[in-house]
Amino acid sequence: MRRFLFLALGMGMLLPTAVNAEILRLQCGDKEFSINENAGNVVVATDKKIIKTTNFLASSDSFILKYSDFFTYKYEIDRATGEYAYKLWLEDDPEILASMQRIEALAGKKVFTSPLSESDKEKKATQLYGSEPCKKVKKKKTLF
Repeated sequence: MRRFLFLALGMGMLLPTAVNAEILRLQCGDKEFSINENAGNVVVATDKKIIKTTNFLASSDSFILKYSDFFTYKYEIDRATGEYAYKLWLEDDPEILASMQRIEALAGKKVFTSPLSESDKEKKATQLYGSEPCKKVKKKKTLF
């Protein structure tokens, strides 16, 4: 009985354990998304910078990703058609919020209205749609 158990365990170790980590590259408007479903992350390349985010959800019919860069962006990309919609809203600056709290402490009363929560900002943001569907792009060839 032990031999069969060790044989089964040994055969399990011989099976390949590497996973094909295919990265899907999509060009959506002026942004390029490199989506790695297995790792659960996305790299967003804009005109000015590259942003990596793990705030990513992949379902059988769409990708939903969220990242921040002065604005907070939320993209929903349809896997079948490539059509996408997005929302953007202004991100709270922690330094401004801290200075508002100091002013209120000096005044001894509430001077400013409380900022909206992140979910309230997302709900109030207008849904925008891409003019053209996302396109698959090939990996750029580099020297190294």
